[in-house]
Amino acid sequence: MKRGRGYNDYCISLDVDWAPDWCIEEIAGVLDEEKVKATWFVTHLTPAIKKFIFSNSLFEVGIHPNFFPGSTQGSTVDEIMANLKGIAPQAVSVRTHGLFQSSPLLRTMREQYKILFDCSLFLLMSENLAPHEIFFSDSGKGLIRIPCFWDDDLGMYEMHPRHTLNDPRFNVQGLKVLDFHPIHILLNSENMHAYEKCKKIKKDIAALQRKEIEHLINKRQGTRTFFQAIVKKLSDNKSSRTISEVGLAWKKSRGNQR
Repeated sequence: MKRGRGYNDYCISLDVDWAPDWCIEEIAGVLDEEKVKATWFVTHLTPAIKKFIFSNSLFEVGIHPNFFPGSTQGSTVDEIMANLKGIAPQAVSVRTHGLFQSSPLLRTMREQYKILFDCSLFLLMSENLAPHEIFFSDSGKGLIRIPCFWDDDLGMYEMHPRHTLNDPRFNVQGLKVLDFHPIHILLNSENMHAYEKCKKIKKDIAALQRKEIEHLINKRQGTRTFFQAIVKKLSDNKSSRTISEVGLAWKKSRGNQR
């Protein structure tokens, strides 16, 4: 695996973001049917997450902590991290809610909570992306940062968002981590309008029922059609990998370099 040019993998991640169980189940089912690996960054624990994510060998479970004021996960970094590591003690990958980050936070996650891979860098459609490693001490224990190439909700704020692999911007050289949210896949979102209407129906997104939002589902190209195209591509090529697999392969390719 080469760094930068020539390193041209796609990788799927999903931020659960308190999605309804039926929505999680449906999206997990699509990946399972096509035998495509993915990393799920979980925010909470529900029956669907236990059954369809934790028990599926195709999936890696990462954590998605919310460090902003008013977080339902806790009121301090330690409370939030202990809460999520209690839910997923095996988790070694993280993407922070809202891409919240700081040097002390990254150090705490690596040294106290054994996080090995951080995906909280967003570099929209940038060329020649690859993992990189940062160190906080001479211990040799580094944190591998794996940048996100595209995100379904942040991508919607582009002036001309597109949801097709025919867009040449999706075919540049470099690692392409594509991050999705189950609710946007379900809505086939092409902008944030339908999601905002969902929040007006019920403030608690997890409590939404399919019948309440079916009329909001986009019938044109959108997040779902793009997700399906990526899943098919990875399935056909038998090339899907989790975030940890990407990071470990890159680390191995570097040997003892620091």
